[in-house]
Amino acid sequence: KRKMQLMVYVSTQEKSSLMTQHKLIFNETNFMRNGTISRELNVTIPQSTLNNGTLYAHIFVGPQDKSPEKISNHDKFTIITAPLTKYLIPFAAEFNLATGEYEENNMPRAEPE
Repeated sequence: KRKMQLMVYVSTQEKSSLMTQHKLIFNETNFMRNGTISRELNVTIPQSTLNNGTLYAHIFVGPQDKSPEKISNHDKFTIITAPLTKYLIPFAAEFNLATGEYEENNMPRAEPE
């Protein structure tokens, strides 16, 4: 069986074209195509994400002898991008006309699609 490599990068960018802007957090060079891996990874959250940004994971699976920095459309890499955190729209306090007071609105709002 042909051995593959599995690499996981994180970044605040959704697009995965420039690997220099991504941080490698996991690299398995002896990954079997039908194998499974379970790992717990610690990720440092960038300040931009702490300020209500989104952090993405970019997962690359491909031949051992290739690097994601040199991927072309013809290389046999599978690339998956998934958000690890999600931006939430801030919400303001609501003004109650009956009492004349502001009340906190604790209902979270999803990011618009």
